[in-house]
Amino acid sequence: MAENTEKTLKTREVRAFGFVGAEAVRTLTEKLSDLAEEDAREPIRLAMACYGNAWISSQAFHDYVRTMAVPLDTCALGCVEGSALLVFASGRQRLAAVGTVFSFTRYKIWFEKEDLDVVELAQKAQIAKQAEWNAAKSIARASGLSAEVVLEMFRQGVVLSVKEALDQGLVTGTLEDGVQERLKVETGQVSVAVC
Repeated sequence: MAENTEKTLKTREVRAFGFVGAEAVRTLTEKLSDLAEEDAREPIRLAMACYGNAWISSQAFHDYVRTMAVPLDTCALGCVEGSALLVFASGRQRLAAVGTVFSFTRYKIWFEKEDLDVVELAQKAQIAKQAEWNAAKSIARASGLSAEVVLEMFRQGVVLSVKEALDQGLVTGTLEDGVQERLKVETGQVSVAVC
């Protein structure tokens, strides 16, 4: 996620590609803070093609964006999957490039230690269940769907096209052709990729 800071300040655009985890969220929040400090009224655009299973980090990002005074618009390019849907849902305007897919993927929960006792395992499972429910509520709040419907979409592994995401309220519009082409060229994308 390394990026030219001077260019970021000029364009007020941040790009995120790949795995959304604690380090990516830290980098994104720092960049957003810098841009918000420079101008708290001018919107920031987050162009993204991300995936992840870092529910707590993604929820932290979503909650951080909700407290910002400056508006954030998110733009999906290619694929947004798993916990990255929370990052996408944090946008005031949630735009998507034609051909983008939104994958409500649930990943298995992996624990650092393999020798967890029954109590530790139950605690970790409860935390994971709560994180999943919080994610569903946040995405529901953005889209207008119920949290129960969003949670069921994750359980079923639903994949939405841009049109379906528009119909469901997850996406608020599509990127204009000029913006879409500029983002593809600047990010080195030859075509919109499906993850």
